[in-house]
Amino acid sequence: MHPSKYGDTYEMAKLCVLRWLVAENEWLIHPMYFPPNSEEPDETFPCRYADFLGIRLAGGNISQRQNLVNVVAANPGHLFLDPDTGLQLGKERRRQFVSVDEVIEIAHAPARERKLVLVYDQSINFDQGKAGSRRQQIRGKLRRLHDAKVHAVAYVSHIAFIWASTDPGVVNAATSRLLVASRLPSCCFVDDGSPAYNTCDPLAAE
Repeated sequence: MHPSKYGDTYEMAKLCVLRWLVAENEWLIHPMYFPPNSEEPDETFPCRYADFLGIRLAGGNISQRQNLVNVVAANPGHLFLDPDTGLQLGKERRRQFVSVDEVIEIAHAPARERKLVLVYDQSINFDQGKAGSRRQQIRGKLRRLHDAKVHAVAYVSHIAFIWASTDPGVVNAATSRLLVASRLPSCCFVDDGSPAYNTCDPLAAE
């Protein structure tokens, strides 16, 4: 999350999703604020952003991109990752993204048993001829997580939110809570095909 984007309409969506999935006092955030070397960092932004969302800031040195997994893996609580751009399938660890492999590593950390990892994902390509539909793009990420025994469900619109855990019961309970609280239609959601879920057909057409 970059301070230049702070305050747009997506912040309202983040507030809602966090509260619909799990009680707010159970969340912590890594804002993934990693400014380029050419930019003077705003040292106060991570705390201000966590305060805005009403959740705790992850402990440890959160200012170094290479330390992301080690820092958050030791933090108990449901974790919200807010990269500038979103979730990528590749293994490369870049400033603007979190990789699926990193989410898998975090989800499997012993301290994070029965905890969610929530990722805000803007990396949806709307050129369907090149990238496939929004659901197809998200489904590829969910399948990669599922293959690594990390279960996940996503809300898909112009943006996506993906919540995951090694425990399908935790994902299912959070999804059910969100469906009741939000009253959103189940067709807004995609799951990884696990029989534990009852959201919607993951292969449904857009």
